[in-house]
Amino acid sequence: MTLLRDFFLFGCCASLIYYLLVWATGILFSRRAATMPPLPADPPTVALLKPLHGWDEHLLPNLKSFMDLDYPGKEFIFGITTEDDPAVSALDEIRRLYPEARITETVGDEDSTNRKVGKLLRMLRQPPASEILVMSDADVRVDRDYLRRIVAELDETKKIGMVTCAYKAIAPQSTFGAKLEALFINTDFTPTAILSYYLEPMRHAFASTVAVRQSVLKEAGGLEAVKNSFGDDFALARRVAAQGYRIRLSRSIVTMVTEKLTFRDFWDHQLRWARVDRKIRPLSLARMLINGPFWALMLLLASGFGMPWVAVAGLTLAARLGLTAWTYAAVLRLPVRISELLLVPFKDLLMQIVWLASLQGDTVEWRGRKLRLLPTGEMEEIG
Repeated sequence: MTLLRDFFLFGCCASLIYYLLVWATGILFSRRAATMPPLPADPPTVALLKPLHGWDEHLLPNLKSFMDLDYPGKEFIFGITTEDDPAVSALDEIRRLYPEARITETVGDEDSTNRKVGKLLRMLRQPPASEILVMSDADVRVDRDYLRRIVAELDETKKIGMVTCAYKAIAPQSTFGAKLEALFINTDFTPTAILSYYLEPMRHAFASTVAVRQSVLKEAGGLEAVKNSFGDDFALARRVAAQGYRIRLSRSIVTMVTEKLTFRDFWDHQLRWARVDRKIRPLSLARMLINGPFWALMLLLASGFGMPWVAVAGLTLAARLGLTAWTYAAVLRLPVRISELLLVPFKDLLMQIVWLASLQGDTVEWRGRKLRLLPTGEMEEIG
């Protein structure tokens, strides 16, 4: 029991060190985000690529945030699944509200296991004249200066081959699953993404934003090279980095609007991406060692709630909640709500179970399709 207690104590200490590093790198990121890099004298035109599938009540506001971007030269390419895709209604409204916008619409996708990439390939069948491509998911919402920041960062030096964005999440649907999803993004994903950026050379990107020059994309083998990848944004960034380019995490944090999720939806989504993460980035398994509330609970149980272990566990939990409140206020610029803070320990315990469950199995459910994750980084449909 003493050996177990010492191991759980190690987990608490590792978590405290992690929280300290997240706080320090969060300060660095916030200071950097407060500055606006200058645009080049002759700003390049940008093509914003937006693959769409289906409709929800947040799609139109999300798309409008891109249409309202404060940038002099931009064009939009929207890709829909079929001509009767419900997303068409949102595009019709966008055309009505922004009659002067340069909009191209494509239907269908190219042959690929990753259907989002297949849709992007169809969108780029006739490459736009714009040198810079900015790809983002449909559930992303941005600030007006988003594109200015990204272009300025990409143009800073020719050695920067790609710019990507961390993101924060809001859950306007307020279902339990949606709240958990937003909490995971805001307290696990984004703080770790920022920490990783400052501690190691960045060789990955996030689907919230992938900004790249067409010339660099071609050097990296194009989207064709990742059309069957289960982590296409990760795989594409790896190929760009392999060409000697740097990947930059933007000063701009975008907003992801979570869907109306049940608890089962949340579980399935997190288990799927935990398995994907394990395949493409085994280092991600280390997050099981920095789950403070889990180790605090284990330490309390192993020690019989004796002192000084209760104090260590209490400090670990207090640090977790304090860091969460600070991250929301100082980094993500989100309101701090007591109800969300109280949900953090439960979410952390739940995520430990998800990560443990992800150690087994190499199949995932993805929009009604069953896929096997292959050692090559690609996936195949199995039913």
